Amino acid sequence: MFAYPATVQETREGDYLIGFCDFPDLLAMGHSLSEAILHAEVILNAELQRLFFAHQVLPKPSKRQFSQIMIYLKRDPIVTGK
Repeated sequence: MFAYPATVQETREGDYLIGFCDFPDLLAMGHSLSEAILHAEVILNAELQRLFFAHQVLPKPSKRQFSQIMIYLKRDPIVTGK
């Protein structure tokens, strides 16, 4: 199972943004924290699949900082291809 640390920020409008230090170009947003986490799981899964099928090295997850959360994938994207 893959898990990567992520930083959560709340916007002025009350939405949530989730960013990954290991994937600086990925950013998920949601109107609630649970929605933002769900979107983060989806985009992280898609990025890992893209890297795998492009024969690129998957980055090793950074160590989680105290202020970060871990985003876990529900299934192994490499094995299932989903």
